[in-house]
Amino acid sequence: MKGALFFCICATLVPRFIDAAATRAGSSAQKFRIRNNNIRKAVRLWMADRTTARRVYGPIESWDTGLVTAMDSLFLGSENFGEDISAWDTSNVKSMQWLFYNSANFTANISGWDVSQVSDMTMAFAYAKNFQGDVTTWDTRSVKSLWYTFAYSSGVKANISTWNTVNVASMQGTFQHSSGLEPGGSLHWDTTNVEDMTHVFSNASWFNHVLCWNLTSVSADSLQQAYCDNKKRGGFDCNCIPPDLRGSINSECFFPSPSCARDVAISR
Repeated sequence: MKGALFFCICATLVPRFIDAAATRAGSSAQKFRIRNNNIRKAVRLWMADRTTARRVYGPIESWDTGLVTAMDSLFLGSENFGEDISAWDTSNVKSMQWLFYNSANFTANISGWDVSQVSDMTMAFAYAKNFQGDVTTWDTRSVKSLWYTFAYSSGVKANISTWNTVNVASMQGTFQHSSGLEPGGSLHWDTTNVEDMTHVFSNASWFNHVLCWNLTSVSADSLQQAYCDNKKRGGFDCNCIPPDLRGSINSECFFPSPSCARDVAISR
């Protein structure tokens, strides 16, 4: 009889004790250190059942993400997410591929995120509809890939004219079919190491500047399509074309106007 009573008490109280402990721990960000091996599971649970997620991982705004190095596809396809994750520690994150891809109505404030270690922003904001996160002040010194980063995005509101692009190698499709960005003047980006600019500004309705970028490392094949379907809005300044480029460049996809076309050939 005593054994049965003991079992009954344990069966009743132990689960409550565990839940209570989890709740108490939830008040301390230190108790919920998020790592690469559980961050996706935690975010998915939060999207599906916030009550359970809060009990298991604590409040999302208090997650300790200091050990996370990859946030690939984390909010891919998310809708109506507005929790305050501004305090997330992203100082060790190196990859943000597809981070907000196809996310709708994402309203979280991420302007203060430390992205100084991020090298890959492939498709990070592609197809982001009504995205409200301001990324104006992001430190992009380590970024190597801006491959279709803002492609087909219509809600990203940011002045990215001051982004540090000194290490970027790929700008393929970076702004293709994008709208809503606020360049705040011409993009004085350091493109010394960029090798691919295929479709970089194709159909980018927000951009109407003539650029004088460093094109010495860019593949001539990629330049053929840099400005396709956007020739009336902007292009590259003829005087900035490297003298060692020869051959034929499609003026409609490259220069701001047909009158600017000239022969170029590739000596590489």
